[in-house]
Amino acid sequence: MSSLLAPHNADFTFSLYKKLAAHPEYQGKNIFFSPLSISMALSMLALGAKGETHSQIFSTLGYSALTPDQVNEGYEHLLHMLSHSQDTMLLEAGSAVAVREGFKPLDKFLKDAQHYYQGEAFSVDFSKPEVAVQEVNKYIAKKTKDMITDMVKELDPDTVMMLINFIYFRGTVDT
Repeated sequence: MSSLLAPHNADFTFSLYKKLAAHPEYQGKNIFFSPLSISMALSMLALGAKGETHSQIFSTLGYSALTPDQVNEGYEHLLHMLSHSQDTMLLEAGSAVAVREGFKPLDKFLKDAQHYYQGEAFSVDFSKPEVAVQEVNKYIAKKTKDMITDMVKELDPDTVMMLINFIYFRGTVDT
């Protein structure tokens, strides 16, 4: 099922790279990004989107010919495959939804985020930005085995939800 996403994700990757490489800020510099993280986060975002917003997300990712079920099941399968580590490699990918204290997202969104994208939900007091930054960074540090500890620098106190996506890779070389 994840192979259904592969050609679309490849097209998205090269399109995004071209746009980034053409941006004046990145001229002559190395560009490092995770297209899987970006496409997975946008696909998870599409779970909660409707109408034109949903269509634009799917169009940007090249998924217009696919159904939401095909996309979601593709990521579910991909994450399942990635989670089966081997002796010489560890690759963990996942998502989370940081939710403003007192805000209640639709149960279907949270259930689908957990089911298809292994997305955990946790409560954050965004009204206290300094505390929220610490909480989000603590979550990211935990999921990346303390390799990324200071990802978020500041947050708007009006934030209601924040999607978090992470990939952790550790490999060894056999000699």
